[in-house]
Amino acid sequence: MNYSLQIIGFHRIMPEGESYFIPPMAMSCQTFSKLMAWLAKMLKIIDLDDAAKRIRAGEFRGQAVAITFDDGYKDNFDIAREILKKAGIPATFFVPVHPIDKGEPYWWDYLYHTVRQNMPAFCNFLKHSRHAHIAADQPLNLLCRSMVRYLNGADNAVRLSFFAEMFKEFGNYTGGRTLMTWEEIRQMQQDGFSIGSHSLSHTPLTDLTPDQAKFEIEQSKIILSQRLGTEVSGFCYPRGAWNKTVADIAKHAGYAYAATTIFGSNTRGCNLYALARRNMSDYQGIRAHFPIPAYLLEMTGILDKWLSKRR
Repeated sequence: MNYSLQIIGFHRIMPEGESYFIPPMAMSCQTFSKLMAWLAKMLKIIDLDDAAKRIRAGEFRGQAVAITFDDGYKDNFDIAREILKKAGIPATFFVPVHPIDKGEPYWWDYLYHTVRQNMPAFCNFLKHSRHAHIAADQPLNLLCRSMVRYLNGADNAVRLSFFAEMFKEFGNYTGGRTLMTWEEIRQMQQDGFSIGSHSLSHTPLTDLTPDQAKFEIEQSKIILSQRLGTEVSGFCYPRGAWNKTVADIAKHAGYAYAATTIFGSNTRGCNLYALARRNMSDYQGIRAHFPIPAYLLEMTGILDKWLSKRR
């Protein structure tokens, strides 16, 4: 029997009046609250762990939506948690072990904070670095997004080298906490939400050797299960970077499923270790004037052929 599982993915839910320098990673709390209220009224919402079990057993029927969050941002606890609880909506939060352990920001957040605090000095640093091809004479947000695009496209060695130079020049992060703590993550679990692995370090796994990827995937499952006191069954590939080798490692590590950033729906015969998702963020352009109808229309799949060409 045919079925359709729509997995929608979020990263950050922003406080009222605040924005994020990477728009595809953020949604305002007002829009998120409205969207969750409409989803609760109109669609069947299922926990992703439960959905994967039903698919594996051949018992999944009809249409359903699963909610996921990547990266473990603090606003997931402060804002999204309360909205989801109020609407009675289950969700899965994929968290990386080492960033949570260290309480340190992701490299892109360190970059933004440092550039904002030291814009003239950073532009001078950039002009005299091996990365001088990045135009330094851009507004703050555009400059940082240009750097993020460049570094996302580079291999891990280039990223590590760049930030080693930045740390030497500008020092450690001096901003506020950006990620959840283990206490907050355990509270999320107690509230009924599912916690999944987002690897140890959040390094794109295709940048690593198979043995390194295996260590990230296996050890994160072991550590998370120990920290939470229950078996962790879901995995999410950092930055959506995966291939068959990585997927096979996740399967053999004992995960029940793994989520990608492949755009689209999950239907009969889908690969449980390459689940498609729809990234959700505040719309830009004309759709920003009627976001809720636009989100709901997107989740029907009617616009997939058109939307997939824009990604």
